[in-house]
Amino acid sequence: MINQEIEIKDNSILPKFLYHLVPRKLFVEFSDINGNYDCRNKKEWGNNSPFIHTTLSRQQLKERVADTNWADYSLKEKFLLLEIDTRMLKTRITYSIINDYIYHHIWGRLSKKSFKVFEVKRSKDGKFLI
Repeated sequence: MINQEIEIKDNSILPKFLYHLVPRKLFVEFSDINGNYDCRNKKEWGNNSPFIHTTLSRQQLKERVADTNWADYSLKEKFLLLEIDTRMLKTRITYSIINDYIYHHIWGRLSKKSFKVFEVKRSKDGKFLI
């Protein structure tokens, strides 16, 4: 399966928010002194992708990404949800459609003012309560 990156030329067509999940320890590691976050090109999170992976909704993040990929992480591993305000993004954004789901990709760092951070709880079986 080949994933085509489709360029967003007009940010006004983006949803108001995009969502990204990250372990707390990596959020701290990938945030600079000013609170800007950038996990691009990191093997620890995002498989060395040159962009930040996001979803259109919390539900999509939970069902299509988090529960299927990270439910086996230790329950001691704390995760954070970033709710990204797309009106604040000043970088290239693309998207791919995978199994009929749209995934947006942000090709630059996230400035501190472009996102809110929420702690994510998990069930005893590791599922995410997003």
